[in-house]
Amino acid sequence: MLENTAMEESISDKSTVLLIDDDENILSSLKRLLRREPYSIITAGSGEEAIGILNRSDVDLIVCDYTMPGPTAIETFKLVRKRWPHIVRILMTGHYDTEALVEAVKNGEAYRFVQKPWNDEELIITIRQALERAGLKDEVRRLADEVDRCKAQISEMQKSSSSFR
Repeated sequence: MLENTAMEESISDKSTVLLIDDDENILSSLKRLLRREPYSIITAGSGEEAIGILNRSDVDLIVCDYTMPGPTAIETFKLVRKRWPHIVRILMTGHYDTEALVEAVKNGEAYRFVQKPWNDEELIITIRQALERAGLKDEVRRLADEVDRCKAQISEMQKSSSSFR
């Protein structure tokens, strides 16, 4: 239990969640659901508004409605994936175009999709898992960079020691 708490604290210290939906009631429900979670919550009513927010804010995870006026969630996710690939993307839908949803996940546009109406506990767990996964990926990148630095130092030390022989 203590280990899980430590992981949640390390993730939540800097986790910002962007909620995108054109239905203000949905945004209010999601904000209410997540208010006890240790995340900073930002909302947007469209994909265009969300891109504006992303241009000036650090975001770790996006939860976006599938159908909205203007750019669709998939179009928004494609742009986010291209410009901010580290942001985890979760798709919410009340529609059952399973093929399109599976394709979005398969192509890497979305981490997962959640059906509306959602189960509160499942949505919270999905968000936590997504942020944990993102945190682990960041840690792997950091450790790989550290290994590269160590290899470079060893190589330099080997060159230096061979010149003393």
